[in-house]
Amino acid sequence: AVTCTLALHHVADADRPTAITEMYRVLRPGGTLLIGEFRAPSGGRRRPRLHHFRAGNTIEQARELTASAGFTDIDYADTNLSWLGTITAVKPVSTTVRP
Repeated sequence: AVTCTLALHHVADADRPTAITEMYRVLRPGGTLLIGEFRAPSGGRRRPRLHHFRAGNTIEQARELTASAGFTDIDYADTNLSWLGTITAVKPVSTTVRP
């Protein structure tokens, strides 16, 4: 498994695809990725004092990047924290090698 919790938003936007691709590379086929990251607030409530609102909706970007990297079985879930979402994804079991 690979976990990335509240770290992806610290990676420069241009480097995030590379970070996700590296997560894919180091996983064994059938391995699981878990990303916990900030999500956009729901219900129109914003608390501007909190840093995570400056981070944007990183979880949505992470969902798109996991698909682009080749992960399958991508699942998004909310948590009991209104500002935190999770993504789980699986590196497929296959005999083909990704570049």
